[in-house]
Amino acid sequence: MLSCILSTSLYLCFLEVTNLLLTLMQPRKNSCIPFCFQQ
Repeated sequence: MLSCILSTSLYLCFLEVTNLLLTLMQPRKNSCIPFCFQQ
């Protein structure tokens, strides 16, 4: 049970990191990032 929860949290963390990397690699889809840097 505990190992299942741990693996699930690690998997969710991996998805979060992957999503963050994809967002940083494609700044055109997220217009807030260049807008905030221009301020």
